[in-house]
Amino acid sequence: MSSGMEPLATYAGEVRRSYRERCVRRMGKVYHRMRVESCRAWFGFAEGDDSTMIKSLDGKRWSQETTDGGKLLLVPPPLGWELEESEDEGMDSNGIAVDGDNYDERIKSLTDIVSFMERKRLNF
Repeated sequence: MSSGMEPLATYAGEVRRSYRERCVRRMGKVYHRMRVESCRAWFGFAEGDDSTMIKSLDGKRWSQETTDGGKLLLVPPPLGWELEESEDEGMDSNGIAVDGDNYDERIKSLTDIVSFMERKRLNF
C-alpha cells in the first residue's frame, strides 16, 4: 500500500538544490571570480567535495582560471546568459517548475518541514 508520499530525503535534496541554484545565480551576478574555498562555503559543499562542486558549476557555464600563484578561481558566466540561452521557460536548471505562486508555495512548504524537523531534532 503506497501513500504517494516521497521520502524526506527527496525534500531535503530539493531544498539543497534550490538553495544552491539561488546562490550560484546571485554570486555569479556579484563576483567576477571566486576562490574555490569561498564557493564551497557559499554553495554548501563539504570540504573535499570540490570535484563535484566544479562539475556542477561547469554545467551552469562557470569556467576555471588559474592565478600566477597556482590558485584555482571559478569564473561565472557573463551576465545575461540565462536569458539568451534559456532552454525551457518556467523551469529551473533541475527541470523543476518555477511557475510563480506554486513554486513559492512548494518552497514555503519545504521550509516548514525542515523547520519542524529542526525543532524536533530529527536528522535527515
